[in-house]
Amino acid sequence: MDRYNRRRWTSVWRRLLARVDSRPTRTDASRKKTLGGRSLETALDLLGCLMPGKYYGASAHAGLAQAPIARGIRLLCTLFSLLLPSQANAEFPWLEYRSKIVEDHSNFYAGSSLAVMAVGFAGAVPLAYTDADRGIRNWYQDDIRSRGTDNFALFSKQFGEGYYLVPVIATAWIAGNLTADTLPGSVLAEWGENGLRSLMVGAPPMLFAQLATGGSRPGETEHNSAWRPFQDDNGVSGHSFMGAIPFITAAKMTDDPLGKAGLYFCSTWTGWSRINDNQHYTSQVLLGWMMAYMACTAVDRTNTTFRNYQVVPLPMDDGLGMGVLYQY
Repeated sequence: MDRYNRRRWTSVWRRLLARVDSRPTRTDASRKKTLGGRSLETALDLLGCLMPGKYYGASAHAGLAQAPIARGIRLLCTLFSLLLPSQANAEFPWLEYRSKIVEDHSNFYAGSSLAVMAVGFAGAVPLAYTDADRGIRNWYQDDIRSRGTDNFALFSKQFGEGYYLVPVIATAWIAGNLTADTLPGSVLAEWGENGLRSLMVGAPPMLFAQLATGGSRPGETEHNSAWRPFQDDNGVSGHSFMGAIPFITAAKMTDDPLGKAGLYFCSTWTGWSRINDNQHYTSQVLLGWMMAYMACTAVDRTNTTFRNYQVVPLPMDDGLGMGVLYQY
């Protein structure tokens, strides 16, 4: 990697570290953000008011940055703000990444993707509104769960902790770009970028689906997993969603059938741990995994498109322009 690119990515990493754990005050010069950056911060404040207090502390207005899940979401939005055009981000290739993220959302909300998700949610209805969810839960808790499954579930659950997952993927993305001239570095950069984009496109609808379905945890209410829109926020397993992202992302990057199957199998670990720990019903875990799969699929479709097109510098009479290279 040339010195310019190394300096550019080092600058990105330093700005990221400086902005994640400290919220700028109104008198801080860094408050002079782009309109997009201010909109993101406003959206985070609104999300902090909507999310139940258990996510981030005692008070519903205590601030979004007090809990692992919320801080993970804030870090994700901080990364996204780096893609916005501004004087501070002048060296960052925001145009390329912004185009990809727009295409990711277009693929995620395409008719075919929405149809698949509609079928998935429709398939969860019989589980949620009959004794199926409770029957699976009772069978597993009575006949399967053991000290050994508890130990493995404790390990598997960590993949779904946003507080750990988002920084790991972000670090992989930036570290990979700092060493992109090597094979491990380029693979790490691709995995990190795809993982972050999958979270960006999939996390907001997943959070909405949690509230829209309104399902409860096992033993939490008398309604069990039955959907009660906006009465609870556990209708979709967030851990199942988060824990599946890194493995499905990796599975999409390999053409080896055995490796792909192994990675898809690993993507179910975190969701299974929530069933083992009696924290979610089966239907809620399946919905979380499905939304992760659809988010990763949307990103993979974008990558397939962008592999054929490449933006390249184009020398012109009066300076340097930009061209598009199409490979076929």
